[in-house]
Amino acid sequence: MSVQILGQISGHWSNCGVTRGLARGLQANGVDVQVFDAAQAAMQDNSTHRFDDVDDLQVGYDPKAPVGLFIGYPVQANVLHQHKIKVGAFISESSFLPPAWVQATDAVDLVVVPSSWLKQVMIAHGIDRDKILVVPHGLGEAFAPRPGTGSPLTLNPAKLRFYHITGARDFPWRKGTPQLIAAFAKVFGPNTPFKKRLAKLVIRTPPGSTYVHEAISATQCNHLFEIEESRATMPPEVMRNVLLGSGFCAVIQPSSAEAYGMVPCEARSVGLPVIMTRCTGHTQHWMASDVIVKHGRENPMRLNGIPNGRAPQVAEVEIVRALLYFVRHMTDVLARSAATARNYYERNSWPAVTEVLATVLKKIGETT
Repeated sequence: MSVQILGQISGHWSNCGVTRGLARGLQANGVDVQVFDAAQAAMQDNSTHRFDDVDDLQVGYDPKAPVGLFIGYPVQANVLHQHKIKVGAFISESSFLPPAWVQATDAVDLVVVPSSWLKQVMIAHGIDRDKILVVPHGLGEAFAPRPGTGSPLTLNPAKLRFYHITGARDFPWRKGTPQLIAAFAKVFGPNTPFKKRLAKLVIRTPPGSTYVHEAISATQCNHLFEIEESRATMPPEVMRNVLLGSGFCAVIQPSSAEAYGMVPCEARSVGLPVIMTRCTGHTQHWMASDVIVKHGRENPMRLNGIPNGRAPQVAEVEIVRALLYFVRHMTDVLARSAATARNYYERNSWPAVTEVLATVLKKIGETT
């Protein structure tokens, strides 16, 4: 039995990585898969062309394949209509789902979600819990341990570089970026106890993120911030090298809303400390080694695909507290992060996280 996987294939945005990762994980677990671009399939264009980073995957489109697996937002899953068994690997950052999303989710035979949090959201919206399977997002081979690179990270307490990635140009509150900028200035700016730490917050963001520049300007502490503007996302190998080779002391992702949130997972795999929230998709993978930013009550929030979504509030003061904790307990946090990194990839690789889904798909294949 062949499983037809449909999603965004080319490039290195998170949804593209998930499509390829799921496919490679299932393939490693003995499922026969082929991948194709969902948008192209929706236009009934089954011509093949070169997709990026699919050298080890079969590219093709068979609308009559018994099992179709779509990766993306539920309202786009009608591309599965010709397949006998419809599997939707869906994401959402919001605890509120629009009626059209619920209807589309209800129409598929098996729902795959990246977190138990999202499973509960769907159950609350009336989706049958028995057809929802939690399959966390996984790590690609770029984050596998390498011989000779297992020495623990060292930090210079007098020179601290933090890394924050926000692809949410039009949804600044989703990643907690404005609050983070204000909090960072309050901890490391002039007239603060840590003003001599030579701290720097490196923010990677798409061009046109005017709110980042405005938030930095409001702090009057421009020297504390460094902006990396890029329209492109980093391939996994490049991401690994950046995390390990840029002198960062921690990744900080105080997100209000995440479907999953892979950046902390990638950081943990190389032993880099993580400062993050423990809400929405982040709830699935937080570790005891993380420094947690406490979140508040849910508020209305515009989110990807859902303009009237809901997500927890993250207050500036809680980011301040998390930063202060990190600075005061760096040695302990670093030691705990190094311990977390041991066997982290093995437990969270795509083949590991897709093992249960592969078993389910094989059983489906026996009955079709």
